[in-house]
Amino acid sequence: MKAVVLCAGEGTRIRDVTQDEMPKPMIEIDGKPILEYTLNNLEKNGIDEVLINLHHKGKVIEEYFGSTYGDMDIKYFWEDELRGTSGALSQMEDDLNDSFITIYGDIVTNLDYKEFNSLHESSEGIGTILTYSGEENLTEASIIELVDNSIGDFIEKPSEDQIENVEGEIWTNASIYCFDPEIFKFIADEGKQDFGHDVFPIVADSQYELSGYRLPEETYWREIGRPTDYEKLREDVSNSIIAWN
Repeated sequence: MKAVVLCAGEGTRIRDVTQDEMPKPMIEIDGKPILEYTLNNLEKNGIDEVLINLHHKGKVIEEYFGSTYGDMDIKYFWEDELRGTSGALSQMEDDLNDSFITIYGDIVTNLDYKEFNSLHESSEGIGTILTYSGEENLTEASIIELVDNSIGDFIEKPSEDQIENVEGEIWTNASIYCFDPEIFKFIADEGKQDFGHDVFPIVADSQYELSGYRLPEETYWREIGRPTDYEKLREDVSNSIIAWN
């Protein structure tokens, strides 16, 4: 099985940490980049090839990891201009003929990808989105309507009124997905395009289905988007909330 790790972003919100000398996924904890933690977990879960998109300071990643990590092959896809989270996949389509994992490069998690993929395969959707609850700043995130394991609606960066109208527990996009190749029906060949704005709302309203997978309570997950997130990860590693080495 293959996995895509999205690493092209400019990381403007966390440049106090990167000093604009490295891409965000190369931020280190105890001398180990968060991207290495991601690759290690993917390999443990049976992934045999990783596709990585590069743009801002991408040479740092390419020179650090090379063409392999453990038993996994690594293939890089350079973007002269940023294509967005879903637009990044457009140049990878020929390499993704079966179901595949997609994860943003600034996510740190010990998710069981085998279980995640198994749930996706048992669903009727062309994509499965990892979801979590408890997001405090929902207007900068998303809200997902979950009925059992099926996504009824997907709203990116909702208004306060839209948030107030949600009944029951609110679920949010955790930026980890499992897709069938049919997802490319909704991804443009060129231009910038994002999953939250341009793909998921359209798929949710189409004849195709999206599934939701609730983040298990015992699974660690954190987005490293801002310096405060980085400090929280450092604390979690120091307190052995997540095993780092």
